[in-house]
Formats: sequence, structure tokens, C-alpha cells
Amino acid sequence: SGIEPFTVMYKNVEYSSEWSKTLYIQFLQSRQLTQIYKSLQDSFKDIGEYSFDPHTSLIYKKDMTDDEKIAERQ
Repeated sequence: SGIEPFTVMYKNVEYSSEWSKTLYIQFLQSRQLTQIYKSLQDSFKDIGEYSFDPHTSLIYKKDMTDDEKIAERQ
């Protein structure tokens, strides 16, 4: 069963010092987003733990090594 088109509601635009969330739009959680998340989680079980945090990154921090990016995710 597919997911019908739906509207995503944004919470706010934020920034942080995290590489993957330098400037981003934070979305409100919804039934549809949670359904998509759970479907992807079932498909990618071997990826590891992930905290559901619906957002779209607009800008990524520059000048970080791959090791720094990996360390930030742990």
C-alpha cells in the first residue's frame, strides 16, 4: 500500500553547529512521516540506530574531515 500525497507542516527554521544541520527546516511529526520512517527503518535494518527527527538540511558545514563527520554522529 502506498502513501497518498500529503502536506508537511514545518515547525521552524533553525541552525546548529552540527555538520548535517547547519541550517535546516524542522518539520512537525505526522502520521504520514512516521509511516514513511517506519517503512524505511524496516528496509534498512542494518544501518543502526537513528532518532527520527524530520528535517531538511539547507546548508552543510564546510571544512570538516570525514572522521569529524562520523564522530559527530556517534
